[in-house]
Amino acid sequence: MNLELYGKTEYHCDAVLREPIRIGEHNPDLDGLLQADRAAVFITAASPFDKLLTEKQNANRNGLLEILLKIKGLEYHHGVGAIPDGSWKPEDSFLVLNTDVDTGRMLAKEFQQHAFVLIPKGEPAELIIT
Repeated sequence: MNLELYGKTEYHCDAVLREPIRIGEHNPDLDGLLQADRAAVFITAASPFDKLLTEKQNANRNGLLEILLKIKGLEYHHGVGAIPDGSWKPEDSFLVLNTDVDTGRMLAKEFQQHAFVLIPKGEPAELIIT
């Protein structure tokens, strides 16, 4: 796991955010989307444990994640995690709203992710290692 890559990644969700989410920074656009004492989670099912898969394999995994989000009744938007310098291929992802760290951990474990981004209302985004 390369923590430096996670820290350089910008987490985009153009449908609801004017600026990308960045680790250690507050994103004021999110505050209007979150209920009191709730958080957002930015997560992907792609590249389990940093293993490079084909685009089709990653799309299938993200399809399963989206099904799980729907089954659990979670509000979400499609997003993309991308490193500006291109050192890792952009990954389709999800911005899950009005959730919590436990849900993020469950999703990360289910889809073999080393980490996910947690964004509590009114606070900077943080990387949560699973």
